[in-house]
Amino acid sequence: MQNIKTEFSSNYQNYSLRLIKPGDASGFFQLVNNNYDRLKDFFAGTVAQNQSENDSVLFIQEALVKFSSGNYYPFIISEIDNRIIGFIDIKNIDIKIPKAEIGSFIDTSYASKGIITFFLSEILGHFFIDLEFEKMYLRTHQANTSAHIVAKKLGFKEEGILRKDYRTTDGKLIDLIYYGILKDEYQNNRNSRPGLVDQT
Repeated sequence: MQNIKTEFSSNYQNYSLRLIKPGDASGFFQLVNNNYDRLKDFFAGTVAQNQSENDSVLFIQEALVKFSSGNYYPFIISEIDNRIIGFIDIKNIDIKIPKAEIGSFIDTSYASKGIITFFLSEILGHFFIDLEFEKMYLRTHQANTSAHIVAKKLGFKEEGILRKDYRTTDGKLIDLIYYGILKDEYQNNRNSRPGLVDQT
């Protein structure tokens, strides 16, 4: 895909968003490891691929290979001192529509500060306005309360329940709630609520 941003000029307080890079392995492993209990069910694949710092080196290498082929977009949120505090990825891209799935998580000590909401809005704007995507979607479990709050605040609409659609780290099959947002819905929501920031 052409003209994908690798760094976003819009910062939120002391936090910034950029493409993940090889030197992020140690910080990314610490992010996943420190939030293992929160991530193990909803980000089973990411947790499984980041069991050690060496695993994270390989994870980032593979992510950047997929990025270079236009199949995957992995971004990290960092503090001004470059500490990695969050992750946003764009995956399952269907260029025929075009649409893509968005996923995100943040360190527990940075939750409820509006950080994820701000940068998800920036990502949505880039994909809808700059890259002319028609739809973005996310999937989350009923118990992931924060994800539901953020999705609704950003204008996503619940489209249905995908039964037994995801396997957790412990092997359990769970239902996922599917949220989607269209380009015109994003634009209408953005225009009616400039400076959108949530406390999630």
